[in-house]
Amino acid sequence: MDENLTEKEQIEELAKWWDENKTFVITGLALGASILFGWNYYKNQKLTRAYNASTVHSSLVEAVNAGNADAVSAAAQQLAADYSATPYSSLAPLSVAKLHVDNGDLDAAATALGDALNGPQEIAAVARLRLARIRIAQDRGSDAVALLANAPGQYKALFDEVRGDAYAAMGQATEAKDAYAAALDSEAGAVDRNFVQMKLDALGLGVETP
Repeated sequence: MDENLTEKEQIEELAKWWDENKTFVITGLALGASILFGWNYYKNQKLTRAYNASTVHSSLVEAVNAGNADAVSAAAQQLAADYSATPYSSLAPLSVAKLHVDNGDLDAAATALGDALNGPQEIAAVARLRLARIRIAQDRGSDAVALLANAPGQYKALFDEVRGDAYAAMGQATEAKDAYAAALDSEAGAVDRNFVQMKLDALGLGVETP
């Protein structure tokens, strides 16, 4: 605005500008407010859903610990139906599998873990480890070995250890030795080194690792 204009002329210029631009200004403010409101609503809804999902998952874990199969089934179904987009839905099969293992139903546990194999990488890795242990208990060591191929980096040592267990259960001592040695040599994923060394020594091959 021209600084040489009188105060009255400045006011008239402002009024003229407002008449010409008020629609755009009001529309822009309304749009900005609606975007801000929408974003806050989205965040609140997302937080609410996450909280509700965590509550259902907590009830699922409590039901598993109590051995309440009906409550476990109901909570797992609710997570799958209402909160499938949350991590808690992917975690549910791990808890369901634990209940079946506690009840001695390894087939049902394996089925539950199978539902977690296509979940997020870390959950899928845990499911593969647990399912491999079940296959070993079912005298299906070759299936366990297949499950443990292509281990995620951070789980490599754990995968190698369980792979060694599978080979040992099948009587393949040399393969078991190599797997246990790999678990001890790996810097990825924590294992109980003393326990793995004990399993390696138990093979009777006279092999020691640093």
